Amino acid sequence: MLFHQRYGEHPLLSSEPWTSILTRSMLLAVPWSSQVYASDGRCWDNLESSEKDVSWVFSELRTRYGVNLDRIVLGGFSQGGALSVYVAAKKLVPCRGFVAVGPSDWIVPEEKRAVERKGPSAAFASLVRSSDCRGLRGVIIIGDKDPFLSKIEELYALMLERGLDGKLLVEPGLGHEYPEKFGDKLRVAMDF
Repeated sequence: MLFHQRYGEHPLLSSEPWTSILTRSMLLAVPWSSQVYASDGRCWDNLESSEKDVSWVFSELRTRYGVNLDRIVLGGFSQGGALSVYVAAKKLVPCRGFVAVGPSDWIVPEEKRAVERKGPSAAFASLVRSSDCRGLRGVIIIGDKDPFLSKIEELYALMLERGLDGKLLVEPGLGHEYPEKFGDKLRVAMDF
């Protein structure tokens, strides 16, 4: 299940980088948040609404499509990457793990931008500290030029302390964007 970035465009557009998994006989569920950010984009800024959206999609996957929820992997880019970590760590729904690409260090927008803060979002760090990540696998793919990198490294270290079986893949020369040959990197992450 893929969660779009903040200002997420229609699911057909925001899912494009992830479609390579369809060649592996996998289903790609791409919910579009109910939270309108702009006329052509959505966001996950309100956690209560985001949790309702996610729970509704999982219910639909189970009842309409008979999806085995224990086999679901969450994923996303930027705010969607942070949401995939949040949903997995909070155990909002059953999942095998997450693949977060360029995740933001906040779950909901912070007063100060990432470049203005020394550490990760206090709310996100608190969630990770209180989570039991044992049995959870996660892969984070992020660029060494991404403004969130140092904060994500802190959050990743906390997740490892809490029991996460994870991989942090830092891409040289990459900013806050998808890496080249993302389909290949996604395949490796999904195999993990």
